[in-house]
Amino acid sequence: MTLFWFALLVANFVEITECCSYGDVRLFKQTRSQYGMLQICNSNQTWEAVCDYDWYCSEAVVACRQLGYTNSYAEFSTNFGAWDSIGFGPYYCSSSDDTLFDCYEDRYEQNDYYYCNPDRDTVGLICDNNSDSCTTGNVKLVGGNTASEGRVEYCHNGRWSALCTSYTLSQITASRICFQLGYKEPNYASIYRDGRFGTNINKPHVSWISCSSSHLNVHECSVYTTGCAINCINQYGIKCYDHEGCHEGNVRLVNGTVEKEGRLEICKNGIW
Repeated sequence: MTLFWFALLVANFVEITECCSYGDVRLFKQTRSQYGMLQICNSNQTWEAVCDYDWYCSEAVVACRQLGYTNSYAEFSTNFGAWDSIGFGPYYCSSSDDTLFDCYEDRYEQNDYYYCNPDRDTVGLICDNNSDSCTTGNVKLVGGNTASEGRVEYCHNGRWSALCTSYTLSQITASRICFQLGYKEPNYASIYRDGRFGTNINKPHVSWISCSSSHLNVHECSVYTTGCAINCINQYGIKCYDHEGCHEGNVRLVNGTVEKEGRLEICKNGIW
């Protein structure tokens, strides 16, 4: 064996078997500093893989926080690869927990530890502290053909987040978004969820925005953010319209070559 390969083998052995402090976490085999297999230090001070069973956004955010990414978003994958053993899991975290141990107490009560297989049930994690330098509460429309339409994105903790939810986006909420974008009241918004404005899976996601007519801007509304990026195809888009002062139910013909022909339009919510 050459000296080079012997040195490499020793380095890998030291990295795998190095002692650690009970409860510490790390990202192993990373291609860059903030990416790798999530591992946790057991009571024997050796590294074991974290179980991916029931792993979701709140768990990923807590793990990144424990790793020192205090203002990060998280992106994760399951079935990340094989390791010698699973150390802990499953976890049941809330976004306010500081470490995985804070959300670890339910493991024995749930009695589902046997779902974790070290050959497959591991977690790959990305933590990213980079900021988009936006102001929390700002909104923008992305991917439209005009400035009045696009995919809804909301700024949270200095990062643009796509609106991706299984809940219905209300007309009042869409109208509040348009109002914050400069459309005077009363305004109207068409709501789309068909992917016409594209998707961005590399952004954290807002999973809930609910406004009332008394809210002056979206930041005052009820907003829930996941803090992590997920592959979501149901990202909401809207098109904003200014009120045109027509009377509800009126009809007109537009762009005809003579007075009695043209495109038929009807007034709805003050918009032709």
